[in-house]
Amino acid sequence: MRTLTKTFVLLILLCTFAIMTLSSPSCSKKPETKEIKIGAVLPLTGSEGIWGENAKMGIEIALAEINSSGGVKGKSVRLIYEDSQSLPSNAVSALQKLISTDKVCVVIGDIASSSVLAMAPIVEKEHVVLLSPGASNPDISKSGDYIFRNWQSDALEIAHRGYVFSIGEIVLEDTGRNLLSDEKVRKAFLGG
Repeated sequence: MRTLTKTFVLLILLCTFAIMTLSSPSCSKKPETKEIKIGAVLPLTGSEGIWGENAKMGIEIALAEINSSGGVKGKSVRLIYEDSQSLPSNAVSALQKLISTDKVCVVIGDIASSSVLAMAPIVEKEHVVLLSPGASNPDISKSGDYIFRNWQSDALEIAHRGYVFSIGEIVLEDTGRNLLSDEKVRKAFLGG
C-alpha cells in the first residue's frame, strides 16, 4: 500500500510538472512538439547515489503510468537525466546543459540542498521550473519564484520534533550537513 501511495504522489507531481511545462513562460516561446521534455538533475553516482537512484525509480514508475494513459494533453513525457554526483558545480553544469542543449522548461532535482541552491539563480534567470524531491535547507523557500520542493524544510523538521527553537537557530546556520555533525549542535542536543 505504501508503494502505491508513493507512486500516486509521484504521478500527481509529474502530471503537475508537465502541465506547468506547458504554461511556463520559457516553454511558451518554443515551437509546438509532440512530447514534453523534463530534465532531472540527480545524484545517480557518488556518496548520495542511492537517493538519486531511488528518486529515478519513482520518476520512472510515474512516467510509465502517465505515458501509458496517453501522456499529458495528448503529449508523451520524456525525462532526460543528468548526474550531479551531489556536487553543486556538477548540478549547475547539468542544469545548463538541460536548458541550453535539451531545451527543457522543467527540471526535477537535486536531492542535495547545496546543489538546489547553486541551481536556483539559473532557473530564476531562465524562468525554468525546478522541483526538488529531497532538499531541506530553509533558504530554498526564499530562493525564487520558480523553485519548489516536496520535502519539508529543516526548520519544519526541528519544529515538528519539538526541539528548542533557539537551538534550532544554531542548527539552521548549517543545514548542509547532518544536524548533529556540528560540534555546537551536538553539545546543545546531547549535552557534551
